[in-house]
Amino acid sequence: SDLGFSQSREDWKSLVRRFVIVMAVAAPIGLAWRIYCIRAFPLESSFERGSLSNFTEAVEGHGEPWTFYLDRLGRHHGELVYLPIAWLLWRLVRRKLTSRELAVAVWLLVPYLVFSLSVTKMPGYVAIAAPAVFLVLAMFWWQLRDWTRTAAPGLPRNAALLALALLLLLPVRYTVERLKVLGGYERSPAWAAELRSLDSRLGPGKGAIFNTPHPVEAMFYSSHPAYSRLPSEDQIASLSARGYQIGRAHV
Repeated sequence: SDLGFSQSREDWKSLVRRFVIVMAVAAPIGLAWRIYCIRAFPLESSFERGSLSNFTEAVEGHGEPWTFYLDRLGRHHGELVYLPIAWLLWRLVRRKLTSRELAVAVWLLVPYLVFSLSVTKMPGYVAIAAPAVFLVLAMFWWQLRDWTRTAAPGLPRNAALLALALLLLLPVRYTVERLKVLGGYERSPAWAAELRSLDSRLGPGKGAIFNTPHPVEAMFYSSHPAYSRLPSEDQIASLSARGYQIGRAHV
């Protein structure tokens, strides 16, 4: 049936068939992981199945505005990534997408819409949509490049050529910054040395670390759970009753 989208050289049955194949491969992998979690962590899995707390409250202080993921799009994929996404949305509204392009649009938009509505925001939640962002960038880049080849010389064509260059260079700049390949940073800061000695300083037994600005690194360098926030009196009492030592990392 005609769904109102461009179907030139597209086969909807083929698209559905490929989707079923992907799900048939992915479902057993996801199911195996889910079974492992239920068997290894029954209490946590039971709580997670019966809770929508991630959507209704800021879990562990990860509450962010609904624009959180949109703001990070420009940081991760280049500041001009919003142009290809606007182009995709315009074609979606005008019903100019082919079946494959529509699949990419759904792949990108559904995770961003769903997790933007969630009160708890974590960067990894929308990682599943990253390949779709890359595909939209590529589609837009090639279409814009083809347009510049036939456009008359002038400001619009020059702006398009500049956009083509920036769409490639801005993500590369961010990659260089994140990988720190240019140096100019301290490889062994004092706080890292302090974290490496946590286990020896805390001694044997169960321990929990609160109020450290580097909780992830603290757990990497030590065998104790670590948190950036201060515990409540009830949490301290509960942990103490379970045999935990509670200390403050001065790093």
